[in-house]
Amino acid sequence: MPPDFTLISAGTKSNLASVQRVDGSTIEISWKELLPYCYFANPPLDPEEFAKILNTEPFDEEAADYEENDYCVISIVGHHLVACLTIAQGQDGVVAVWDLSSSKWVYIAQCEYIQAAIPLFEHGLIVMLVDIMVPYVGSPLTPYRVWVAPLDGRLDGRRNRSKRLPIKPPPNHSPQNIKQPSVIFNSPHKDGGCYGLFFDQKTKILYAGDGQGFSVNYSIAELKAALSKR
Repeated sequence: MPPDFTLISAGTKSNLASVQRVDGSTIEISWKELLPYCYFANPPLDPEEFAKILNTEPFDEEAADYEENDYCVISIVGHHLVACLTIAQGQDGVVAVWDLSSSKWVYIAQCEYIQAAIPLFEHGLIVMLVDIMVPYVGSPLTPYRVWVAPLDGRLDGRRNRSKRLPIKPPPNHSPQNIKQPSVIFNSPHKDGGCYGLFFDQKTKILYAGDGQGFSVNYSIAELKAALSKR
């Protein structure tokens, strides 16, 4: 059976995302829908377009401050669209969840260095895979790749509401025949595999991996326990 919603395109000049319903009709989600909550939710500019802005007379200072994201990953999990965006090589980031049935945002939060996210509505959680790589100075948080937050329904892209999950050794096995709900992408690295998140509905285990050797899993109890810690 085909999914109810299929992603057609994402992060284009025209739209943040274009989604096709099972009946063939389309949903267009514009950048402007996210812009009030994320200042860098802007469509990409060609170098020629940006050069034109800089050379315009009189100089348009507001246009020259155009904030363009450097990472934009969109995925569909069930009846929801998940958007992960960053700017300045991850130093600021946002995760946003759009309800494709009601056509509105149901969750937005800050999440620096985000790579992917998966909402688990049945458990009231959202899990994020991040890659905290701070040039020159490093970060004590770099080993913490998976973070969790409550699906609290708040639309606040200026506050990170997530908690880090404990570091664990890699699992003895990885899930096979990955289906929904999953957020899996091809690694941008030349020799990388797939990276992302997968939730096994049968075992209630969350798997995360980056295609570069990092792999870990967590139970629902471990996810919820992380939220209870200060």
